[in-house]
Amino acid sequence: MPSEPPPTPRGLPNLTRILTTTESLLPNRVSLADMLDTEKMQLEIMPPVKDLAPLFVVQPTYPFAAVMKEIEGYVLVQFTVRQNGTVANAIILDSEPRSIFDDAALGAIRKFKFLPREVGGDPMTVAAVQLRFAFTLEPAYAP
Repeated sequence: MPSEPPPTPRGLPNLTRILTTTESLLPNRVSLADMLDTEKMQLEIMPPVKDLAPLFVVQPTYPFAAVMKEIEGYVLVQFTVRQNGTVANAIILDSEPRSIFDDAALGAIRKFKFLPREVGGDPMTVAAVQLRFAFTLEPAYAP
């Protein structure tokens, strides 16, 4: 045995080169359908979907004439929500009594803001959304 320790190496150690060969059990370029054998199994991959959600809701103003005459009713509004969440193309589908609450409902729905529907991360326009406004009077004092 040598009485002195070996000298400290200087610079990069001399590494030997190692080559390895591997074999794949599957061919390198194959589709998912080939690996899963589509005759036996069908894949249905759906993109992630987020549905409409209201962000800013406005209560319609009860018409003064309807309050004075103690008239109650409803308005059914149909509209489109754009990709940016704003409302467009608002129309009245039904109202009772006719035309008394229509302007109040349309004025309110035009100020709504929605979190838009998303399919696969992309915002989508949603048409034919319907919302029913109920106009009811509450007594000023509890019985």
